[in-house]
Amino acid sequence: MQKVLAVIGVVAVGIVVGQWLPDQRLTTDTTASITSLSNNARNVAAQGDTVHVTWLDGPGGSEQVWYKRSVDAGATWTADTQLTNSPARPDVPSISAAGATVCVVWSDIRNGHDADVYFKCSTNGGATWGSEVRLTSDTADQEYASVSASGSSVHVVWTDTRLVKYQVYYRHSTDRGVTWSNEVMLPSDTAGAENATVVASGSSVHVFWKDYRSGSYEVYYKRSIDGGTTWDADRCLVSSPTLGAYPTAAVSGSNVHVVWLDFPGNYEIYHKGSTDGGTTWSADHRVSNNDSVSWSPSVGAAGSTCHVTWYDGRQGDLGLYYRKSTDAGGSWGPETRLTTCHSMYPFPVFHVAASRSAAHVVWYDNRDGNDEIYYKRNVTGAGLSEGSTISVPGRPGHALTITPNPSRGSLVVLRCDMEHGVPLRIRLIDVLGRSLIERPATPTRADEVSLDIGHLAAGVYVVELCSDLGHGATALLVRH
Repeated sequence: MQKVLAVIGVVAVGIVVGQWLPDQRLTTDTTASITSLSNNARNVAAQGDTVHVTWLDGPGGSEQVWYKRSVDAGATWTADTQLTNSPARPDVPSISAAGATVCVVWSDIRNGHDADVYFKCSTNGGATWGSEVRLTSDTADQEYASVSASGSSVHVVWTDTRLVKYQVYYRHSTDRGVTWSNEVMLPSDTAGAENATVVASGSSVHVFWKDYRSGSYEVYYKRSIDGGTTWDADRCLVSSPTLGAYPTAAVSGSNVHVVWLDFPGNYEIYHKGSTDGGTTWSADHRVSNNDSVSWSPSVGAAGSTCHVTWYDGRQGDLGLYYRKSTDAGGSWGPETRLTTCHSMYPFPVFHVAASRSAAHVVWYDNRDGNDEIYYKRNVTGAGLSEGSTISVPGRPGHALTITPNPSRGSLVVLRCDMEHGVPLRIRLIDVLGRSLIERPATPTRADEVSLDIGHLAAGVYVVELCSDLGHGATALLVRH
């Protein structure tokens, strides 16, 4: 194997710029490709360097659930895989992953009455998929399902209308979806509950929903510490005098996060966290703060880092915004605008997932004249420090490192395991997606490639090092 180097990213003196890479378009077909239009149903999941994405695609009225994955932290992606072939339009897919187990749920009306919830599972990381399992059979509506996998267990919640008013129901499996528990209605009150979301870590299961028992919508919470067999009492987690609605959640070990939409005179995004597995909770924290409507929150967590996304129109158009906390929600970094949303729908939904130090976001927009799925990643999830080496793997065995990083000089060295004797190319891209350098990569020694960055301004850059066979990797460089 020949060792080769790669470069990316530059920061202004004294500050660290967020390491968000350019938008990637994940779908290219001529029909509309859209994410779930509910924030309780996550469309992206991440485990290690593997990222899983699901969405709806197809001609109007006959969309199906599709899937693709990346095994190199979002650098490259597999071909699209069609997961459903229903005669009725599936709706609101949700995805979750735990190790090699990947689970997807959705609802559709193929049985001639209102919607049922369906489940599908892969036990080899999304390479192949098992058969569909129908989880509900009542003639009322069962929809807006959310799924969370933890080890060999799978937990599913959904909104159900069998009692006329919306209610939240639950089922779980301990063998990756082969067998299932009986259905259980989780709220103890029948006034109305919907838009439930579920997250699980080990044997702890956390469910959040919007509830109407007080006469206005509030966020309620319920926890099981034995894998969904028994449950704590309902808990009103957010008692808003105006509105507490549309919760979505994330968990990483004992760190549990919920974000929701509130109305303190203007729709804004709020966060609440627990560092002891849901026993105690922090005060409410307002994440967004602007004079426009903020909507569609999503949250991802890895360790003590929490990532929150939403959209608002503060600049006269719809923008995707982001904030991060590195202390489990105790304090928050500045707001960052990630992209402009060109969606044709009035309520676009963005979905974020986190793994290790990286954040992964998916959404849909029609910037190219057709609704398509887009993806963006922050490959480090945190600022770069002096002497750090940041790498983002390409194909297995093709991870890059950069030396020095950050750099105050004009020359950096890129190292990457590549196939010996295969011609290499370097491409350097700025944060706007513009290609600034694209040329053959000639090794200065047998194990490294040098790149002159003396002419570049301080900032963040993406450098790709690849072979003519298409194999390659991407990394970030910081320059003072």
